[in-house]
Parts: sequence; structure tokens; C-alpha cells
Amino acid sequence: MKKIYKIFIFCFLVHFCNVLVSQENNRDKNLSIALKEKVYIHYNSKLLFVGEYAHYTMYCTYLKDQKPSKISKIGYVELIGKGNTVIVSQKVYLENGIGRGDFFIPINVASGNYKIIGYTNWMKNNKASTFFSGDINIINPYQDSQKVNFLLKDSLPSNNFSVIKNNVDKGELNVELANNVYKKRSKVKLSLYPQKKHINGTYSLSIHKTNSIIVNPEEYSNNYNDFKDEKDAYVNLKEEKKITLPELRGEIIEGSIRSIIDTLPINNISVSISIPNSNGYFFKNSKTNNLGEFKFILDKKYDESKAIIQVFNENKENYTISINQHKGIESSSLIYKKLSIPYSSIPFIRSRSVHNQIENAYFELKPDSILVGNKSMQFTMKNKLVYKLDDYTRFKTLRETLVEIVNNVWSKKINNDKYIFQVRMENSTNDYFDYSNIKALVIVDGIMVQDHTILMNYDARTIESIKIVRNKYVYGEEIYQGIIEIFTKKGDFKLPYSKLGILNYDLPTPTKHIIYYKPKYDELDTNKHIPDFRYQLLWEPNITFQDLKTKEIEFFTSDVKGNFKLTLKGFTENGKEVSIEKNFIVE
Repeated sequence: MKKIYKIFIFCFLVHFCNVLVSQENNRDKNLSIALKEKVYIHYNSKLLFVGEYAHYTMYCTYLKDQKPSKISKIGYVELIGKGNTVIVSQKVYLENGIGRGDFFIPINVASGNYKIIGYTNWMKNNKASTFFSGDINIINPYQDSQKVNFLLKDSLPSNNFSVIKNNVDKGELNVELANNVYKKRSKVKLSLYPQKKHINGTYSLSIHKTNSIIVNPEEYSNNYNDFKDEKDAYVNLKEEKKITLPELRGEIIEGSIRSIIDTLPINNISVSISIPNSNGYFFKNSKTNNLGEFKFILDKKYDESKAIIQVFNENKENYTISINQHKGIESSSLIYKKLSIPYSSIPFIRSRSVHNQIENAYFELKPDSILVGNKSMQFTMKNKLVYKLDDYTRFKTLRETLVEIVNNVWSKKINNDKYIFQVRMENSTNDYFDYSNIKALVIVDGIMVQDHTILMNYDARTIESIKIVRNKYVYGEEIYQGIIEIFTKKGDFKLPYSKLGILNYDLPTPTKHIIYYKPKYDELDTNKHIPDFRYQLLWEPNITFQDLKTKEIEFFTSDVKGNFKLTLKGFTENGKEVSIEKNFIVE
């Protein structure tokens, strides 16, 4: 009996463990599904000429419910051609899963079918991950001997059509134009009426001339839904031992440090990155692991491509710094369509290419503007002392300026011809405190300066201001007594050239938020005589609906006649896809 009881207990425990393992596997599977991301890109046109711009909005959602993803803060958009050739590669800031940008179609790109793809680094971790892929057909009328199929007969359907496509239930979101036909350079009033709260979300709006060259006739049927027909292409990623981290707080920059003597990795050594900005700067510290690898998380926006990476060491010349280049995704499985152009479209191609040349000639008279974010300074401590040098008698060198103008800061000779700057502690009453060789953190135009000696005789007449913080500052594992921030008038400070221990790195900047030029012809306009051959009448990358408020949008037609298409796309807060299209005519 006792033996039977033991067998029963053993069987029960085995069953219980199997249940726990099954539940754990299901939990991990559900968690994996819940954290997977998906990308959709709404872009302004499937047909572009070289010299034109592609505009886009990126929507990064959870794969499970299509609600905005809160995982990735950086997305990647690429224009690629056959053979996995990357034509354009961009980084995009994602805020609540949404980013935007544009790119110029280079003049040397041959006519053909290309793909715009979008993904996040986090998506690379799935062996059968998905990324967005859409078609962009490019025409280059300035190159000869291109592989373009000209159709002898116009086998494609006529483009004289009126399309109204809407995947939103009637009464949920209404898009209304005041008229269906407009004159050249006339005002168009567009009203967006959300009728139900569940339509709240973020959308993008494009108004572009319809294509006289139809590459894919199915796109013009009322049954076409590009949310489904622009299928995510499956990426067959190779198994990688190293997991790609999600860019949860910001862009991740990775690299390594090695010895120049034996090329072995150097562990446990500090390294910093400085990124000067027109709108401030930021500065980060890191430390190498056992493999000599380091990682920076750029959790603040930057708008300049200059980055300075330095080893924290007196013998930094003994080390080399390398940065891991961004690795795209394997997209060889994509299928490229053959570009076919009917002969009847040749006059349209000639006309549009001439219009583009005229528009580019007047580019400077139609400027876009860049949205400037809040000023982002690295050190925002209280009790910061600011010395604007124009308020004082100017001295020739920085060393003289510190002696004559700036209080509680001095230079100290430490050995041979080496100097350091030091800052007196806040509320210090003991002038004989032993500061030893504890130096201040010195930042010039956002660039950390380790060797203070090079600043002793720096031309102070080029300096606009000096800011002093007298508190002790701990950054990473480095301890500084005080901070000295120096800003030059031109913001062009550079460290002395060095091949080792310091790396000047060109860091591709993420896309900027742009307010696009909009002409107004109902006011006194000195530019009325300027030609207006816009094919893209309006691009609004970020339209939000909240509390059932109506959106009123105005824009003007151009000197281009023909059919124009309005396209509104996006996702509701609940993850529902929204796609609305309407056509109107300019005559």
C-alpha cells in the first residue's frame, strides 16, 4: 500500500511539473507575441521622378493588436533596388509609435521598380520576422539606355476615373471637399469630421496628382486595400548568437576598444561620446565589458552629425576605437516588378520633367522650415554661474580670462608642462582644502576636453560665454569637482587631430520634423509671378483626432491641371486601420 502511494505521488508530481512547464511555455509565447512589432509606412506616391521628394509617415504598432508600440524609439526606412542595393537609408524618431520623414530621389538613380522598406532593430530578433515593403516606381528621363519596357499599345486602363475608397464605416469619419472641380491656384477647403470617439488616432494626409502611368492596374479598383496588398515581406534572418536590443530609450551606438600593440580587446576602460548640437548638446559615459565592447544610449534628440568618441585614459593613444555600423535587414526575397510605360505617357514624362526642373530652379524661394525642439543642455544644475565675456574687459587667452574674470576657477600645473582646471567647491570655507589632482569636467561647444593644457592659450576672444558649476559631479564612474562649460561664438571648437584614442565619427542624423512650404494666393503675395508646378499639393504627416473635433484644412492648387488624389491613412487608438481616398480635378 505504501509503495502504491509513493507511485501515485510521483505520477502526480510529474503531471504537475508538465502543467507548469506548459503554462510557462504558453506565457513566454504570449509574451513574445505581445511584444512583437509591425511597421506600416504611408508614403505620398508610388511614382516619382528623380529630383522629387518621397514623403512618409511610419506607424510602428504591436503585431497582436496594431496599437501604437511603446517599445522602439527609433525606426529605419530604406529605399532599395535590385541586388539589395541601398539607395537611401534613414533613421526616424518614433514618438508613441509614430515617426515621419522625407528623402530626395537622387539624380543618378535609373528608371525602375524600387522598394521602400521599414523596420525596427527589435524586429530583427525573430527568425521569421516581418517588415514593411512597398513599391516606388522611379523614372529618370535624363539617362539613356535604361531597361524600361515601352508598351507599343496602351494595354493599361485609362487614368480618367473618379475613385472614392473608404475602409471606414459610414458615419465614423467623413472627409468632405467643398467642390469636385477647382481652378489653378485656387483655395481648397477640406473638412474632416470624426463622428465617433473610437476613430481617435493619428493619421497622415497626402494630396498628389494621380499617375498617368499606371504600373499596377489593380491598385485603381475599388476593392484594392493597400494595408493588405502591400504585404509585409517575410525576412529570413540568420540565427545570431547576439540578441539585438530594443531601442527602448533611444538610439543605441555600439563599438569596441582594442590595443594598438596586440589588437586585444581592452576591458573595464571608460569611454565617452560628445554630440554638439545647434540646439544644445549631450555627453555620455560608458565602460567596456570583457570583450572590449561599449554601448551608448542616445536618449536625447540631436540634429548634428558630428560625434566625438574618446577613451578616458592618460595613455589613450595606445588604443583604437571602432564603431559598429548599422546592419540592415536581409531583403533578397523581395520581388521587383518590371517597369512598363505606355508610349502615350511620353508627353507626360517630358512635361513633368520640365516642371521639376523649374520647381528646383525656384527652390530657394519656396523654403520649408524645420521645427526646433526645446533647448537640450546636458547639465542643468542649479547655482550655475554664467559669465558673458562681452560684459567684461576682453583678455587674449583663456588662462588670463580665468584669472581676471572668472571666480573660483584656476589652473594647476601637475607635471612637466601639463595643466588642469580646478573649481572651488560650493560653500567652501577652507581655502587650504587639498584638491589634489581632482580636475573639473570641461566641455567646449559640447565636446569634452580631457587635456586641459590645450586650452591654456586658447584665444578667449572667440569665446562667447563661460558657465561654472561648483558642485561635485559623478558621471558613470568618473568623479569631477565642478563643471566648466565654454561656448564659442561660432560653435566650431575642434580637438587637435589624433588618429588614436579619439574618434571623430559621422553619425547619420535622424529625420527632422519639417513644416512644408504652402503658397497662399488669396493674400498680397509678392511671389505670384513665380511658377508653381507642384504635383504634391499637400503633405500633412501628423493629424490627430481627439474629442470629436472637426479638422479644417486649407491648401492651394498649383499651375498643374488634371486629376488629384486625396489620401488619408493611419490607425485609431484601438489599432483599427483607416484608409480614405477621394479625387478632384484641377482645370
